[in-house]
This record gives sequence, C-alpha cells and structure tokens, in this order.
Amino acid sequence: MTLLEVILALGILGFVSSMTYWFYATSLAANREGVEEARKLRLVKALLDRIAREIRQASYIQAEGRVGIEGDAERIALTSYRVPTGALDRMRAYLPDEGRPEYDLMRVEYKIVRHPEIEHPDGYPFPLGLARVETTVPRPMPTLEEGAQPPEGESPSGSQPAGVGQTGSPRAGNGAGQPPDGNGSAQTDLSLLDPSAAEAMFGSDAAGNPPTGPGDAAGGGDGSLGSQVQWDELYAPEIRYLRFCYYDGSKWWDTWAVKGESPLPQLVMVTVGFEPQPPFGEQPLGIGRANAEFCTCLNKDPVDCEPLPPDQISTVVRVPQSDPLFRSRITRETQGVLEELQSGTGEEDQTAPPDGGTPP
Repeated sequence: MTLLEVILALGILGFVSSMTYWFYATSLAANREGVEEARKLRLVKALLDRIAREIRQASYIQAEGRVGIEGDAERIALTSYRVPTGALDRMRAYLPDEGRPEYDLMRVEYKIVRHPEIEHPDGYPFPLGLARVETTVPRPMPTLEEGAQPPEGESPSGSQPAGVGQTGSPRAGNGAGQPPDGNGSAQTDLSLLDPSAAEAMFGSDAAGNPPTGPGDAAGGGDGSLGSQVQWDELYAPEIRYLRFCYYDGSKWWDTWAVKGESPLPQLVMVTVGFEPQPPFGEQPLGIGRANAEFCTCLNKDPVDCEPLPPDQISTVVRVPQSDPLFRSRITRETQGVLEELQSGTGEEDQTAPPDGGTPP
C-alpha cells in the first residue's frame, strides 16, 4: 500500500467519522429539544387545566367580604370550591357527630412574583415565576369522644396524619379570630381549629409549625430576601408571563373587581408564557406594546390583535355561575366610567397651575 493510498483512506475515514458524529449530535440535540418542548406543553396543559377548573368553580358567594373573582392584568384572586378532605370519612367510625361537614370554600390567588432588587436587561423587575397562594378557610375540628382513640398514624387533634405538614401556602389571615393578647386571653381556641386554619389565621408559629423555606434562617436559604420573596409560593418557576382578560358579555377588561349580587364575569381569558414581559402599565418605550393592548384589541371591530408569540398559550374559560342577565356588565361599565372620570380629573389637577391662573 502506497503512502497516497494511506492518506486517502485516512481522509475517507475522517470524513465518514465526522458525518457520523454530526448526525448523532444533531439527532441528540433534536431529541433534547423535543423532550423539552413536550415537557413545557405538559406543564402548560396541567397549569391551564387547574386554573380553568378553579375559575369554573368560582363562587358568587362572597366569603368574608371577598368578591367572587377579583384581579388585574397579571393577577387573579377568586373564591372557589374545594373538595373536603377524606379525613372525615376515615374518622366517622369514632366521631360522636357523624357527617359533620367542612366548609367547602377556599381563596386562590395566581400572580407573577418579581424580584425586588434584580432587574431584567430591559429595565423592569425580573420575574421569578408563577406563584399560587391558597388560603384555607378556618373550620372547627371534630373532637373525639372521651376514651376514643384515633386511627393509627393520625394525630388526636388534627385531621391529618401525625408529622405530615399541610399542602399549599396559606399566607394571608382571614379575620376569623385574633391571637392571644398580652393578658393570656384568646379570642379563638386554637384547639378547635385544624393546623391549616390556625396557620392561615395566626401564622405558622400559632399552628405549631416553625417557618421553613429558602427565605428563612432555618431553611438554609437567602435570609436577606425572606420577608420580600415568598419562595414557597412559587408554583411554576418556568412560567414568566401571565395575562388575564375579563369579559362582561359585551366588552373585555384588564381588571375586574365587581361586588354585589352578580360579581362574576362571563368569560376569563388566561394566557401563560415562558419569556418574561414588562409589568402591565410599566412598559418601557417601545417594549411591551402588544402586552398593553392585549385585551383592548379584542374590543375592536374587526378584532385587531397581534398573533401570540411561540412561547405563549392562551385559553378562554367560561364561568358557569355568572349571571345570565349580565348584571355584572352594568356594574363594570359604571366602574369604567368612574375610572375615566377620575383619570380625567387627575390629569386636570396636574395641568392646572398651583396659583389658580391660566394653564400654559
């Protein structure tokens, strides 16, 4: 074999090896991209399904002075139904009051959490992800008959197994009672409330569970941000964009806070995305124009909205318990007129000179 043949053989071998490696690397990258896209689609589907289910279950019952659905462009809070826990079914064998009900309402809030110090390169607070906050409605705890023993693995004073924490992140109090005062008297007996209710009313210390998490000293995280960022409320850190639009039967709105006998909108449009966007109403010049006109473009005839970016997915949810007579529409239109009048008055106050003279 001559030297030329050896060089030619090595060249062919190198070319074939390079093509094989390129094909393998391309296939591997395509596989990883496909797996990542499938994971994102599964996440979005599960997330939108849960949000849509809770919006459909939104109640017109205004529990403890809260509206049925209240929210703005990047946040929604609603009073929704929940399925009572199965603990009561397991405890009926030894409970004196068989069939004691639980309160089946809960308050759920979805929002985008933004870092108070870190900014996006475009100049707005950096979004950390989607947060879900569930506030448990306090309910009296069933008591055992004297001498009765709870089932194995459950605590005598709670409806959950001993040593097992409550799920969710109840943060806000609900005004159902007050913690003990300095004289030792208490407005509410904590022994009559389950741990989740006590935590929702008085905080984690009253419920007997020490605070843990990335923002707490015991959690081993960044304690300097513990009071500013509720890390355990993050529900989907991959979701960096959240947008809501509310339909009253005739017009789409960016905000909704209707009270009265018919507080629910007819439709709610939910849009989630993976790429961050500026906060609504704080868009820098030339950035976030489509986000600012996301809902108002639907009111044009014909509809003149920009297509959604590839990373955003939207769904429209009908609220079954909304008023079929569209009475909430009248209330929301009245609120819109008042908001326009207030904004016009504010602009006049800003342009008027302080000495009462003629404005420039």
